[in-house]
Amino acid sequence: MTKGKGKNPGAGNLDKHIKRTAHKERSQPASRKHLGALEKHKDYVKRAKRRHDKVSKLNKLKRAAAQRNPDEYHMKMTEAVMDVASGKMKRKNASKEERLKDTKLQLLKNSENINYLRHAAEHDRRRAKELLDEVVGLDMKPCNTHTVFVDDEEEVRRFKPAEYFGTTQEMLAYPAMRGKVEMMKNQVLPESLVQRSDALLTRAQKLKQRESFAGGDNDEADEDEEAQGTAPAAAVNEVDADDILGQRQLAHREERLKAASKMKEISQRFERSRSLGALAKEVERQNLGLNKNVNAKKINQFRRGANVRSR
Repeated sequence: MTKGKGKNPGAGNLDKHIKRTAHKERSQPASRKHLGALEKHKDYVKRAKRRHDKVSKLNKLKRAAAQRNPDEYHMKMTEAVMDVASGKMKRKNASKEERLKDTKLQLLKNSENINYLRHAAEHDRRRAKELLDEVVGLDMKPCNTHTVFVDDEEEVRRFKPAEYFGTTQEMLAYPAMRGKVEMMKNQVLPESLVQRSDALLTRAQKLKQRESFAGGDNDEADEDEEAQGTAPAAAVNEVDADDILGQRQLAHREERLKAASKMKEISQRFERSRSLGALAKEVERQNLGLNKNVNAKKINQFRRGANVRSR
């Protein structure tokens, strides 16, 4: 049997099979719970390692500062100087050539920004106008006016627009849809037009509506064929009027929601176009000031008494 170590020197490697109690660190006593968790050995190791790293870095910096060569040259010396008040390095005052170069570069960047801002403002304005043409239709009040010329002031006082145009007082605000009373007396309007609400329709919707109105004559022809017994097979099926009315109301509600969303986008685009245009004008004013300074410096070079460098 090999000679062992530890408590049983004659047992060889069998001592590792002896049961031992596991080492347990002390927990935080109940009276010190308010102080937090008790630091264990692994926590102390981490804290000590961080502390040693910090001390070693500080020692390296102190050594480098103590062994620094004041006559050593580096490239930053040409760009910075020591500020006596604060003890920090600050940038040197640029020369005239450098300042002129920076000014020209700023002018170039400003011109590019102005072009981009104007392009973005014009794009938003045109897109808003396109959406406005789609939303605003014939039932919107026009921006222009209709001027009627008369001979004297008496006719101005006795002038009645409804009688002059031969229409009703309500239709005066809509010249595109204005009709004469004599014509409307002898014409029967479709039921869908009579029951139409004041919805905001797009141009495509108005065209579709006019096509449906124009197709009324075809419906009358179909009725004549049905009376003669030659109606098509599709006309034999009965159509529920309530279902058609419900579908029209649903479609009408969806169209109104789309029109409202378009109006919101139009207002946002117009507002953004105005803000971009104002910003472009502000940058342009800044450019004018920079150009004025550059031109003034050029003129001052040739004035009497100016410092001229000898060649």
